[in-house]
Amino acid sequence: VGAGGIFRGAHLPGYVNVKEAEIIAIADPSDTSLKLTKNILTKKYFEKAKKIEEEGDRERAGNLREMVKEIRYYRDYSEMFSKEDLDLIDICTPHKYHASIAIDALNNGFNVMVEKPLARTYIEALDVVDAVKDSGKYFQYNENLIYLPPYYLSMKLVRSGEIGDLLFISIPASHGGPEGREWFWSPYIGGGGAMLDNGIHAVTVSWYISGFDLKPVEVKSLNPYGLSIRAGFRNIGGMLREIEVEDEGVVSVRYEGDRGWVTALVEGSWIYKNIPDYIVIGSKGYIKWEFEGNKEYLSIYDAYGNRRRIEIESKWVSTFEAEIRNMCLSILRNRKPMIDENIGLESIAIVDAAYYSEMLGRKPVKIADFKLYAKKLRAKLGKKAIDEFMLKKLEYFKGLK
Repeated sequence: VGAGGIFRGAHLPGYVNVKEAEIIAIADPSDTSLKLTKNILTKKYFEKAKKIEEEGDRERAGNLREMVKEIRYYRDYSEMFSKEDLDLIDICTPHKYHASIAIDALNNGFNVMVEKPLARTYIEALDVVDAVKDSGKYFQYNENLIYLPPYYLSMKLVRSGEIGDLLFISIPASHGGPEGREWFWSPYIGGGGAMLDNGIHAVTVSWYISGFDLKPVEVKSLNPYGLSIRAGFRNIGGMLREIEVEDEGVVSVRYEGDRGWVTALVEGSWIYKNIPDYIVIGSKGYIKWEFEGNKEYLSIYDAYGNRRRIEIESKWVSTFEAEIRNMCLSILRNRKPMIDENIGLESIAIVDAAYYSEMLGRKPVKIADFKLYAKKLRAKLGKKAIDEFMLKKLEYFKGLK
Protein backbone atom coordinates (compact mmCIF):
# COMPACT_ATOMS: atom_id res chain seq x y z
CA VAL A 1 0.00 0.00 0.00
CA GLY A 2 1.61 3.20 -1.24
CA ALA A 3 3.38 3.40 -4.59
CA GLY A 4 5.44 6.53 -4.01
CA GLY A 5 9.13 7.23 -3.72
CA ILE A 6 10.03 4.88 -0.87
CA PHE A 7 8.34 1.97 -2.64
CA ARG A 8 9.70 2.65 -6.12
CA GLY A 9 13.18 3.62 -4.98
CA ALA A 10 13.77 1.18 -2.12
CA HIS A 11 11.18 -1.55 -1.56
CA LEU A 12 10.62 -2.43 -5.22
CA PRO A 13 14.33 -3.02 -5.98
CA GLY A 14 14.37 -5.16 -2.83
CA TYR A 15 11.41 -7.30 -3.89
CA VAL A 16 13.07 -8.02 -7.22
CA ASN A 17 15.84 -9.88 -5.37
CA VAL A 18 13.68 -11.67 -2.79
CA LYS A 19 12.66 -14.99 -4.31
CA GLU A 20 10.39 -15.71 -1.32
CA ALA A 21 8.16 -12.75 -2.25
CA GLU A 22 5.51 -12.57 -4.97
CA ILE A 23 3.77 -9.24 -5.53
CA ILE A 24 0.03 -9.78 -5.97
CA ALA A 25 -1.45 -6.28 -5.87
CA ILE A 26 -0.54 -2.63 -5.33
CA ALA A 27 -2.79 0.15 -4.04
CA ASP A 28 -2.30 3.91 -4.27
CA PRO A 29 -4.88 6.71 -4.66
CA SER A 30 -2.83 8.36 -7.43
CA ASP A 31 -3.24 7.13 -11.01
CA THR A 32 0.05 8.80 -11.86
CA SER A 33 1.91 6.88 -9.14
CA LEU A 34 0.32 3.60 -10.16
CA LYS A 35 1.22 4.05 -13.84
CA LEU A 36 4.78 5.07 -13.04
CA THR A 37 5.15 2.17 -10.61
CA LYS A 38 3.77 -0.30 -13.14
CA ASN A 39 6.30 0.84 -15.74
CA ILE A 40 9.27 0.71 -13.35
CA LEU A 41 8.17 -2.62 -11.88
CA THR A 42 7.76 -4.22 -15.30
CA LYS A 43 11.18 -3.02 -16.42
CA LYS A 44 12.97 -4.20 -13.26
CA TYR A 45 11.32 -7.62 -13.13
CA PHE A 46 11.82 -8.28 -16.85
CA GLU A 47 15.50 -7.38 -16.47
CA LYS A 48 15.71 -9.79 -13.53
CA ALA A 49 13.94 -12.51 -15.52
CA LYS A 50 16.37 -12.08 -18.41
CA LYS A 51 19.34 -12.43 -16.06
CA ILE A 52 17.87 -15.54 -14.42
CA GLU A 53 17.16 -17.05 -17.83
CA GLU A 54 20.75 -16.44 -18.91
CA GLU A 55 21.86 -18.26 -15.75
CA GLY A 56 19.84 -21.28 -16.85
CA ASP A 57 16.67 -21.07 -14.74
CA ARG A 58 14.07 -20.64 -17.48
CA GLU A 59 11.18 -21.79 -15.29
CA ARG A 60 11.71 -19.12 -12.62
CA ALA A 61 12.25 -16.47 -15.30
CA GLY A 62 8.93 -17.41 -16.85
CA ASN A 63 7.20 -17.31 -13.47
CA LEU A 64 8.48 -13.78 -12.85
CA ARG A 65 7.16 -12.56 -16.20
CA GLU A 66 3.76 -14.11 -15.48
CA MET A 67 3.68 -12.56 -12.02
CA VAL A 68 4.23 -9.09 -13.50
CA LYS A 69 1.38 -9.57 -15.98
CA GLU A 70 -1.03 -10.67 -13.25
CA ILE A 71 -0.41 -7.90 -10.69
CA ARG A 72 -3.61 -5.97 -9.93
CA TYR A 73 -3.59 -2.22 -9.30
CA TYR A 74 -6.10 -0.46 -7.04
CA ARG A 75 -6.93 3.15 -6.22
CA ASP A 76 -8.50 2.10 -2.91
CA TYR A 77 -6.61 -0.20 -0.56
CA SER A 78 -9.87 -1.26 1.11
CA GLU A 79 -11.03 -2.72 -2.19
CA MET A 80 -7.72 -4.58 -2.48
CA PHE A 81 -8.14 -5.97 1.05
CA SER A 82 -11.64 -7.22 0.26
CA LYS A 83 -10.79 -8.84 -3.09
CA GLU A 84 -7.30 -10.30 -2.65
CA ASP A 85 -5.99 -13.33 -0.76
CA LEU A 86 -2.77 -11.89 0.68
CA ASP A 87 -0.13 -13.09 3.14
CA LEU A 88 1.44 -9.72 3.85
CA ILE A 89 0.68 -6.01 3.56
CA ASP A 90 3.70 -3.70 3.12
CA ILE A 91 2.78 -0.11 4.09
CA CYS A 92 4.84 2.54 2.25
CA THR A 93 2.66 5.63 2.65
CA PRO A 94 3.20 9.04 4.27
CA HIS A 95 3.31 8.85 8.08
CA LYS A 96 -0.29 10.01 8.57
CA TYR A 97 -1.65 6.77 7.13
CA HIS A 98 0.69 4.21 8.76
CA ALA A 99 -1.45 3.48 11.80
CA SER A 100 -4.90 3.47 10.18
CA ILE A 101 -3.88 1.22 7.28
CA ALA A 102 -1.96 -1.13 9.58
CA ILE A 103 -5.01 -1.48 11.84
CA ASP A 104 -7.32 -2.09 8.85
CA ALA A 105 -4.93 -4.71 7.47
CA LEU A 106 -4.63 -6.51 10.81
CA ASN A 107 -8.40 -6.44 11.29
CA ASN A 108 -8.74 -8.06 7.86
CA GLY A 109 -6.46 -10.91 8.93
CA PHE A 110 -3.24 -9.92 7.14
CA ASN A 111 0.31 -9.95 8.43
CA VAL A 112 1.76 -6.44 8.25
CA MET A 113 5.03 -4.57 7.96
CA VAL A 114 5.19 -0.80 8.04
CA GLU A 115 7.80 1.81 7.21
CA LYS A 116 9.15 3.89 10.08
CA PRO A 117 7.82 5.60 12.08
CA LEU A 118 5.18 3.20 13.37
CA ALA A 119 2.80 6.17 13.67
CA ARG A 120 2.91 9.95 14.04
CA THR A 121 2.83 9.82 17.84
CA TYR A 122 3.20 7.34 20.68
CA ILE A 123 -0.51 7.71 21.40
CA GLU A 124 -1.40 6.74 17.83
CA ALA A 125 1.07 3.84 17.92
CA LEU A 126 -0.68 2.36 20.97
CA ASP A 127 -3.70 1.66 18.76
CA VAL A 128 -1.52 -0.33 16.35
CA VAL A 129 -0.04 -2.44 19.14
CA ASP A 130 -3.54 -3.17 20.45
CA ALA A 131 -4.61 -4.26 16.95
CA VAL A 132 -1.61 -6.60 16.64
CA LYS A 133 -2.50 -8.27 19.94
CA ASP A 134 -6.15 -8.65 18.96
CA SER A 135 -5.35 -10.04 15.50
CA GLY A 136 -2.74 -12.64 16.42
CA LYS A 137 -0.92 -11.79 13.17
CA TYR A 138 2.77 -11.10 12.63
CA PHE A 139 3.93 -7.50 12.53
CA GLN A 140 7.32 -6.14 11.49
CA TYR A 141 8.51 -2.61 12.19
CA ASN A 142 10.68 -1.79 9.18
CA GLU A 143 13.91 -0.24 10.43
CA ASN A 144 16.13 -0.95 7.44
CA LEU A 145 19.34 0.52 8.86
CA ILE A 146 19.87 -2.36 11.29
CA TYR A 147 20.96 -4.30 8.19
CA LEU A 148 23.47 -1.67 7.04
CA PRO A 149 26.95 -3.29 7.37
CA PRO A 150 28.54 -0.75 9.77
CA TYR A 151 25.65 -0.99 12.21
CA TYR A 152 25.08 -4.73 11.86
CA LEU A 153 28.78 -5.47 12.28
CA SER A 154 29.01 -3.05 15.23
CA MET A 155 26.20 -4.95 16.92
CA LYS A 156 28.07 -8.25 16.48
CA LEU A 157 31.35 -6.80 17.75
CA VAL A 158 29.67 -5.28 20.80
CA ARG A 159 27.84 -8.50 21.63
CA SER A 160 31.07 -10.51 21.31
CA GLY A 161 32.81 -8.25 23.84
CA GLU A 162 35.32 -6.87 21.33
CA ILE A 163 35.38 -3.42 22.98
CA GLY A 164 34.48 -4.50 26.51
CA ASP A 165 31.44 -3.07 28.26
CA LEU A 166 29.55 -0.71 25.97
CA LEU A 167 29.43 2.84 27.33
CA PHE A 168 28.53 5.36 24.62
CA ILE A 169 27.28 5.66 21.04
CA SER A 170 27.16 8.73 18.79
CA ILE A 171 24.96 8.22 15.76
CA PRO A 172 23.92 11.03 13.41
CA ALA A 173 21.07 10.49 10.93
CA SER A 174 21.30 13.56 8.77
CA HIS A 175 20.92 15.02 5.31
CA GLY A 176 19.87 18.31 3.75
CA GLY A 177 16.14 17.68 3.94
CA PRO A 178 13.37 16.22 1.74
CA GLU A 179 12.66 19.50 -0.03
CA GLY A 180 11.21 17.82 -3.11
CA ARG A 181 8.38 16.17 -1.16
CA GLU A 182 5.98 18.59 0.46
CA TRP A 183 4.15 16.22 2.81
CA PHE A 184 7.26 15.76 4.96
CA TRP A 185 6.96 19.41 6.00
CA SER A 186 3.31 19.16 7.06
CA PRO A 187 2.95 18.79 10.85
CA TYR A 188 -0.29 16.88 10.38
CA ILE A 189 0.77 14.51 7.59
CA GLY A 190 4.35 13.97 8.73
CA GLY A 191 3.61 14.19 12.44
CA GLY A 192 6.88 16.02 13.07
CA GLY A 193 10.07 17.00 11.33
CA ALA A 194 13.63 15.75 11.21
CA MET A 195 13.57 14.11 14.63
CA LEU A 196 10.61 11.90 13.77
CA ASP A 197 11.69 11.19 10.19
CA ASN A 198 15.48 10.85 10.54
CA GLY A 199 16.12 10.77 14.26
CA ILE A 200 14.01 7.68 14.76
CA HIS A 201 16.55 5.79 12.61
CA ALA A 202 19.32 6.79 15.01
CA VAL A 203 17.17 5.94 18.02
CA THR A 204 16.31 2.39 16.94
CA VAL A 205 19.83 1.64 15.69
CA SER A 206 21.43 2.92 18.91
CA TRP A 207 19.10 0.65 20.90
CA TYR A 208 19.84 -2.29 18.56
CA ILE A 209 23.60 -1.90 19.06
CA SER A 210 23.18 -1.42 22.82
CA GLY A 211 20.99 -4.53 22.99
CA PHE A 212 17.22 -4.81 23.16
CA ASP A 213 17.58 -6.40 26.62
CA LEU A 214 18.36 -2.88 27.84
CA LYS A 215 15.38 -0.55 28.16
CA PRO A 216 15.19 3.15 27.25
CA VAL A 217 14.70 5.03 30.51
CA GLU A 218 15.50 8.72 29.94
CA VAL A 219 15.70 11.27 27.13
CA LYS A 220 17.02 14.82 27.07
CA SER A 221 16.94 17.45 24.33
CA LEU A 222 20.48 18.84 24.22
CA ASN A 223 21.97 22.31 23.86
CA PRO A 224 22.84 24.16 21.73
CA TYR A 225 20.37 22.89 19.12
CA GLY A 226 17.90 20.60 20.85
CA LEU A 227 14.83 20.19 18.67
CA SER A 228 14.71 23.42 16.72
CA ILE A 229 14.00 25.25 13.48
CA ARG A 230 17.40 26.44 12.32
CA ALA A 231 16.74 27.40 8.70
CA GLY A 232 13.60 29.51 8.98
CA PHE A 233 12.47 28.89 5.42
CA ARG A 234 13.15 26.34 2.69
CA ASN A 235 12.61 25.80 -1.03
CA ILE A 236 9.91 23.16 -0.69
CA GLY A 237 8.43 21.77 -3.87
CA GLY A 238 9.77 24.75 -5.81
CA MET A 239 8.40 27.43 -3.47
CA LEU A 240 10.28 29.34 -0.78
CA ARG A 241 8.28 29.21 2.44
CA GLU A 242 8.59 29.19 6.21
CA ILE A 243 8.75 25.78 7.82
CA GLU A 244 6.59 24.62 10.74
CA VAL A 245 8.51 21.55 11.91
CA GLU A 246 11.98 21.09 13.35
CA ASP A 247 14.84 20.64 10.89
CA GLU A 248 17.24 19.67 13.68
CA GLY A 249 17.03 17.31 16.63
CA VAL A 250 19.89 16.42 18.98
CA VAL A 251 19.10 14.35 22.07
CA SER A 252 20.63 11.92 24.53
CA VAL A 253 19.02 8.57 25.30
CA ARG A 254 19.89 6.41 28.29
CA TYR A 255 19.40 2.64 28.10
CA GLU A 256 19.55 0.57 31.28
CA GLY A 257 19.36 -3.08 32.31
CA ASP A 258 20.82 -5.75 34.55
CA ARG A 259 24.20 -5.54 32.83
CA GLY A 260 24.54 -1.76 33.16
CA TRP A 261 23.71 1.32 31.14
CA VAL A 262 24.58 2.97 27.81
CA THR A 263 24.25 6.60 26.74
CA ALA A 264 23.47 7.38 23.11
CA LEU A 265 23.91 10.76 21.44
CA VAL A 266 21.51 10.75 18.50
CA GLU A 267 20.70 13.28 15.82
CA GLY A 268 17.87 13.59 13.35
CA SER A 269 18.70 16.43 10.99
CA TRP A 270 17.47 17.99 7.77
CA ILE A 271 20.31 20.51 7.94
CA TYR A 272 23.26 18.11 7.70
CA LYS A 273 25.37 16.63 10.49
CA ASN A 274 25.99 18.64 13.65
CA ILE A 275 27.19 16.03 16.15
CA PRO A 276 30.37 13.88 16.24
CA ASP A 277 30.74 11.14 13.63
CA TYR A 278 29.49 7.63 14.29
CA ILE A 279 31.45 6.07 17.13
CA VAL A 280 30.82 3.21 19.56
CA ILE A 281 32.89 3.41 22.76
CA GLY A 282 33.49 0.59 25.21
CA SER A 283 35.67 -0.02 28.25
CA LYS A 284 38.39 -1.69 26.11
CA GLY A 285 38.26 0.35 22.90
CA TYR A 286 36.03 1.90 20.30
CA ILE A 287 34.58 1.39 16.81
CA LYS A 288 34.49 3.96 13.99
CA TRP A 289 33.08 3.98 10.47
CA GLU A 290 35.87 5.32 8.27
CA PHE A 291 36.41 6.11 4.61
CA GLU A 292 39.57 6.09 2.53
CA GLY A 293 39.26 6.93 -1.15
CA ASN A 294 36.33 4.94 -2.51
CA LYS A 295 36.58 2.29 0.20
CA GLU A 296 34.88 2.14 3.58
CA TYR A 297 35.90 0.34 6.73
CA LEU A 298 34.72 -0.44 10.20
CA SER A 299 37.77 0.23 12.34
CA ILE A 300 38.23 -1.25 15.81
CA TYR A 301 40.67 0.58 18.08
CA ASP A 302 41.98 -0.82 21.35
CA ALA A 303 42.89 1.20 24.44
CA TYR A 304 46.42 1.78 23.08
CA GLY A 305 45.30 3.14 19.71
CA ASN A 306 46.04 -0.02 17.74
CA ARG A 307 43.65 -0.39 14.83
CA ARG A 308 42.06 -3.38 13.13
CA ARG A 309 40.12 -2.70 9.95
CA ILE A 310 37.27 -4.60 8.33
CA GLU A 311 36.42 -3.54 4.79
CA ILE A 312 32.69 -3.15 4.25
CA GLU A 313 30.34 -2.09 1.47
CA SER A 314 27.21 -0.21 2.42
CA LYS A 315 24.38 -0.42 -0.11
CA TRP A 316 21.30 1.41 1.11
CA VAL A 317 18.88 -0.45 -1.17
CA SER A 318 20.13 -3.85 0.01
CA THR A 319 18.89 -3.04 3.52
CA PHE A 320 15.31 -3.01 2.23
CA GLU A 321 15.87 -6.34 0.50
CA ALA A 322 17.02 -7.71 3.87
CA GLU A 323 13.99 -6.49 5.81
CA ILE A 324 11.57 -7.79 3.16
CA ARG A 325 13.23 -11.22 3.16
CA ASN A 326 13.22 -11.30 6.96
CA MET A 327 9.46 -10.74 7.11
CA CYS A 328 8.72 -13.23 4.34
CA LEU A 329 10.76 -15.90 6.12
CA SER A 330 9.07 -15.05 9.43
CA ILE A 331 5.71 -15.86 7.85
CA LEU A 332 6.93 -18.94 5.96
CA ARG A 333 8.67 -20.36 9.05
CA ASN A 334 5.99 -19.22 11.51
CA ARG A 335 8.41 -17.20 13.66
CA LYS A 336 7.66 -13.78 15.12
CA PRO A 337 9.90 -11.01 13.64
CA MET A 338 12.50 -9.71 16.08
CA ILE A 339 11.91 -6.07 15.10
CA ASP A 340 8.23 -6.07 15.97
CA GLU A 341 5.49 -3.68 17.03
CA ASN A 342 6.99 -3.27 20.50
CA ILE A 343 10.32 -2.06 19.09
CA GLY A 344 8.40 0.42 16.94
CA LEU A 345 6.33 1.56 19.93
CA GLU A 346 9.35 2.13 22.18
CA SER A 347 11.20 3.94 19.38
CA ILE A 348 8.44 6.48 18.97
CA ALA A 349 8.08 6.77 22.75
CA ILE A 350 11.72 7.88 22.82
CA VAL A 351 11.15 10.41 20.02
CA ASP A 352 7.99 11.81 21.60
CA ALA A 353 9.74 12.03 24.97
CA ALA A 354 12.42 14.07 23.18
CA TYR A 355 9.74 16.51 21.96
CA TYR A 356 8.36 16.61 25.50
CA SER A 357 11.85 17.34 26.89
CA GLU A 358 12.24 20.19 24.40
CA MET A 359 8.85 21.67 25.34
CA LEU A 360 9.78 21.47 29.04
CA GLY A 361 12.86 23.61 28.50
CA ARG A 362 15.22 20.75 27.58
CA LYS A 363 14.84 19.05 30.93
CA PRO A 364 15.53 15.31 31.18
CA VAL A 365 12.37 13.24 30.83
CA LYS A 366 11.86 9.71 32.15
CA ILE A 367 10.28 7.53 29.47
CA ALA A 368 7.89 6.14 32.08
CA ASP A 369 6.77 9.66 33.01
CA PHE A 370 6.15 10.57 29.37
CA LYS A 371 4.14 7.37 28.82
CA LEU A 372 2.01 8.15 31.86
CA TYR A 373 1.36 11.67 30.53
CA ALA A 374 0.46 10.28 27.08
CA LYS A 375 -1.84 7.58 28.42
CA LYS A 376 -3.67 10.08 30.65
CA LEU A 377 -4.16 12.30 27.60
CA ARG A 378 -5.45 9.30 25.65
CA ALA A 379 -7.84 8.32 28.44
CA LYS A 380 -9.17 11.87 28.66
CA LEU A 381 -9.50 12.73 24.96
CA GLY A 382 -9.66 9.38 23.16
CA LYS A 383 -8.77 9.66 19.46
CA LYS A 384 -8.50 13.44 19.82
CA ALA A 385 -5.39 12.93 21.97
CA ILE A 386 -3.38 12.17 18.81
CA ASP A 387 -4.14 15.58 17.34
CA GLU A 388 -3.73 17.25 20.73
CA PHE A 389 -0.10 16.17 21.12
CA MET A 390 0.73 17.12 17.53
CA LEU A 391 -0.91 20.51 18.12
CA LYS A 392 1.24 21.06 21.21
CA LYS A 393 4.35 20.42 19.10
CA LEU A 394 3.13 22.74 16.34
CA GLU A 395 2.38 25.56 18.78
CA TYR A 396 5.78 25.14 20.41
CA PHE A 397 7.68 25.41 17.12
CA LYS A 398 5.53 28.34 16.00
CA GLY A 399 6.64 30.11 19.15
CA LEU A 400 10.29 29.67 18.15
CA LYS A 401 9.94 31.78 15.00
